[in-house]
Amino acid sequence: MTLKELIEQHENTLIRIKMRLFFLLSFEEELIKITREKPFTIRNDIVYRSIFDIWDMLIIDLASLSKGMLGRGGFFNQFKANLNQFKPKKKTDIEAPLGTIHSVDPLPQDRLDEIKVELDAHFVEMAYRTHQKQLFDLFPNLGKRKEKKVKPEDVDELKDRFEQIVLEVIHDRDENRAHRYEDLKNKTAQTRLTFKKLEIKFRDIENILNAIKIIATGINLANNDLNYVSKEVTSEELIFAILWGGNKNLDHLAGINKQMNSAPKSEKVYGWMLREKFIEHCHQKHDELQKLIAANPTAKGVDEMKKKCFNDMPTGEEKK
Repeated sequence: MTLKELIEQHENTLIRIKMRLFFLLSFEEELIKITREKPFTIRNDIVYRSIFDIWDMLIIDLASLSKGMLGRGGFFNQFKANLNQFKPKKKTDIEAPLGTIHSVDPLPQDRLDEIKVELDAHFVEMAYRTHQKQLFDLFPNLGKRKEKKVKPEDVDELKDRFEQIVLEVIHDRDENRAHRYEDLKNKTAQTRLTFKKLEIKFRDIENILNAIKIIATGINLANNDLNYVSKEVTSEELIFAILWGGNKNLDHLAGINKQMNSAPKSEKVYGWMLREKFIEHCHQKHDELQKLIAANPTAKGVDEMKKKCFNDMPTGEEKK
């Protein structure tokens, strides 16, 4: 396997694993927006547990990829075996892109040629500086010696830095995800990596692979969300299911079915048009309840009232 193929193999795997993170970050953002960070009652435990399953598999796959990259036949040892293909570019290796110079005011051809030479030189200089920065950030020991050739020990040092980045991921996988029920007698509560912390882990891993790819091929690492459907719409639908049991139940509680059926045929009404008003209604009722509790802290039934979450608020449709 060539160095280019090795990089692309791990790039493609990382993109597929990260698809889950794109969704989870969107889900968290939508959940905060809808609940306003208030406690909520879970009305669809199957959907709720599935979010944790996606979170688990994200950690499990990222940890698996990381351990594979650190292993004997993994990415870094294959990188060392292919160091002869890893040749940092010289200025003379960089070519300016083809293009046409346009000017509002007509310019003679000789002046256009001069501008093109200046722009090409500027591009080569900036590209070379970027290339050099990536190289010395990736292998800081290069700046400490006269010979600027990357050696196997430089890759070993990079491998050690990579291991420090992914140790938390592997630990989370082993303690909280893949092996959570092994040796229960000696288990202690462990901190799980949040979606935001995972985003940072992906960024640090991608920065290393990106620098290697730029130096080796001159091309940036891909960072695309390959989910086929809208993660925002999907998140919203799943959150409605968790908070109100599903769209059918939500439409009933919010009176959406009634409004849709009573609307004139010329005015189509869809459920999604009315849900924001319903969510606002729930929050309004919950805020009113909190004010009532604060004003009458010793009143009869206050303890039960305190247990009410915003998505437990009466809507007037429950008995219909």
